[in-house]
Amino acid sequence: MIRVLDGPPREGPGRPPALPRRGRPRPPRQRLWAIAAAALISAAPAWAKNYNYPVDWRKAECGGGPATSDLCRPLDLADYKLSWADEFDTLKLTNADGRGPWIAGVHSPLAPNEIMSLAGDPAYSVSDGKLVLSTRSLPNGKRSEANMQGWGPGGKHWPMLQNFYAEVRLRGPLENGSHFGLWWLSVERGKGHMELDWPEQYGPEDRHDHGAAHIWPVDRKAHPPAHVSVFLPRPEGSAMAWHIYGLRADDLTFTLYRDGKPLAQIDRLPDQRVPLYPLISLFGHSAKVKDTDIQVDYIRVYAPKSDRSAPK
Repeated sequence: MIRVLDGPPREGPGRPPALPRRGRPRPPRQRLWAIAAAALISAAPAWAKNYNYPVDWRKAECGGGPATSDLCRPLDLADYKLSWADEFDTLKLTNADGRGPWIAGVHSPLAPNEIMSLAGDPAYSVSDGKLVLSTRSLPNGKRSEANMQGWGPGGKHWPMLQNFYAEVRLRGPLENGSHFGLWWLSVERGKGHMELDWPEQYGPEDRHDHGAAHIWPVDRKAHPPAHVSVFLPRPEGSAMAWHIYGLRADDLTFTLYRDGKPLAQIDRLPDQRVPLYPLISLFGHSAKVKDTDIQVDYIRVYAPKSDRSAPK
C-alpha cells in the first residue's frame, strides 16, 4: 500500500506517455522521457504507480478525516538514538579493498557509455563541509559516474540497520538528463534483493522528487519482481533547492519525509525486513547531459531506542 499525503494521487501509466508527435515543442536534447512525462503531470499534486507490488495503495486520510495509519504523527527523534553520521568534513572513501567506510567503484556502469569512478577521482570531493559528487564528459567520449556505498567486505562499513530513521540534507543535480539517487539496499543472502529509493531526481525540469520500493525475490518464477513508485512535486518547481529528506523504516512501513513533513508511506513486505546500507549515486541518463554535480551536507542514521523488529 502507498499512502500519498500531498494531494490526491492518481495512477500513472505503465510508462510515462510520450507527447503527440504533431505540434509538440522540440525538447532540449538532453531531456529524458521521465522529464517529458513530468511536464505532463506537473499540474497534478502527486501520483503513484504499482508495478506488481503485492499490495494496493491509497491515499491516507489525514487532516480531513480519520487517519488510516500513523503517517500523520510527527516524527519524534526522542524515540531514536544516533547510530552513525557523516558530516562530510573529510572524504572517508576508499575502493572495495580499502578501509571504507564509504566504498567507491560499485554498481557501475549505471548508464550506457559511462565508466565508474574510483576513490581519488575528481568525481568525489569535499568542499566547505559538503560532499560533492559530479558526472562529467571525458576525453575518450565516455562519461564518468559517481557511486559510493556504505558497505564493504570484512565488516568495513557503516552499521546496517533493519529499522531506522535516516536523514540527509542535499541539493540535487542542476542539469536535465542527470540521475541522482540515494538508495537503501540489502545484502542478506537467501532473501533476494530489496531496494528503497528516496529521493531520486532527474534535474530541474522533472520538478518532482521520486520515491520507490523494489524487490527481486530468490524464486522469480513463483514470485515475480515487484516495484512501486511515488512522484512528489518539489515546492520550488524547476529550481533545485536544498532540502532535508528523511526515511523512516519500521516493521510494516517505509515513510518518506521532506523538510520534516511526512509525504508518503509504502508497505514493507516480509522479505524486505532485512538490514539495509546506503548507496549515493550520480550519473547521466542521456549522452547529451551537461556536466553537473550534487551536494550533500550530511547523512545521519538513527536507531530506535526500543527496537523489537519483526521476524525477517
